[in-house]
Amino acid sequence: MPDYLHECFERHGDVTRTLYGEPQKLHEIEKLAIDIGNTGRLTYDDVEKVNRADLWSGGTFWQWPTRAQFDERCAEHGFDDQSVPLWGGVQRDVPRLLKVLRHIGPVSVVLRFIDPKNYGILSPPVEKILEIGPAHRSLDKYQSYVFDLKRIRDLRDFESVAGVDMALWVMQEVIAANDSQSDWLEDVVPEHDRWIDAFWADETLRNIRVRNLTKSLFGPKRHKTSMPQMAEALLLPDDKHPGRDQNQVLLSARVAAVEFELAVGMVARQVSRIRYGDLERRTLREVVSDLELPPKTKDRWLWAVGLRSVAVHESQISPDEANELLACMQDAIGWAQGLTKTRN
Repeated sequence: MPDYLHECFERHGDVTRTLYGEPQKLHEIEKLAIDIGNTGRLTYDDVEKVNRADLWSGGTFWQWPTRAQFDERCAEHGFDDQSVPLWGGVQRDVPRLLKVLRHIGPVSVVLRFIDPKNYGILSPPVEKILEIGPAHRSLDKYQSYVFDLKRIRDLRDFESVAGVDMALWVMQEVIAANDSQSDWLEDVVPEHDRWIDAFWADETLRNIRVRNLTKSLFGPKRHKTSMPQMAEALLLPDDKHPGRDQNQVLLSARVAAVEFELAVGMVARQVSRIRYGDLERRTLREVVSDLELPPKTKDRWLWAVGLRSVAVHESQISPDEANELLACMQDAIGWAQGLTKTRN
C-alpha cells in the first residue's frame, strides 16, 4: 500500500493549482537558488529570485524588505558588501538572516530554497499539523520545526525536508477542506478519506504531535504544569464545554486517580507512620479505612477509592464522577501539604 505522505507530495501541484489558480513551480526556484548556495551569500537580487511571481505566490505571504531596507540593514549589521553571509549552520545563519529579513517566515523561505534537503518553510498549515507551539525565540521554534521534518524525512524515505514540508502542507489543507466540506476536495483528492484515516493512524506523526502539544507544559520547574493541574485543565465545567470528549474526561480521571492515591499515601505515612513498603502490601481502601479522619471526609475518600477503580480499570467514567474524584484528589493533597507544614 503506498504511503499517504508520498501521495500528498505528488499531489502538491494539483492542490496548489486549485487553491491559488496556478501551480507553484518550487523546483524552478530551487534551480535559481543554486547560485546562492555556490556563493555562500544572500543579496537582494537573490531575494527577488526566491519571490518570482511567475513561479509561485510566496512573495505575497510574508513581509519582505525593499531593496533600500535590505541594503540599510546589511550596513547596520556590518555586512559591508550588502549581502548576508551563509553556511554557518542554523545557529548562525538564522540570526544573521533575521537581522536583515526581520521575520522567521522569510528566513525559512530562503533556507528552504538554497538547501531543500535540510530546510522547509515555516507555515501555519504545517505548524498546525505538527502542533508546533509558540517559542520564546523564533530560532528555537524553527529549529524544533526542522528537527521534526528531518525525523519524518529519514523515517519515511523522503529525499528532502522540503518534500516532507510540501506533503504535510497538502495533508493539512485536505483535513481543513474536509472539516469545512469544501467543494474542491472530492474532485481534486477523491482519496481524501483514506489519507485522513492514515494520518490519524500514523504513529510517527502522532508521537510528534503529542510531544509538541505537551512540551510547553513541562517547562522550567517553577513554571511547569503539575499533574493535578493537568487533571483540572482536562475537566473544565460542562457548561463551558458541553461537547467535552469522553477520552479527556477519562484521562483527567486517571490522572486524578493516581494523584489521589499518592496523596493518601503521604497522609498515611505522616499520620500513621506507615512505611512505603507496608503501603504496597495494603489496598487503598484499607489504608483510607485506617486513617483518623473526620467521618464525612473518610466517607468521601472511601467513595473516591471506588471511583479510582472505575477510572483505572474501566473505559468510561461520567463527568460528575470524574469531578468528584478530582475534588477528593484536591482534598487529599491539601491534607498532605497541611501535615507537612505542621511537621516542619
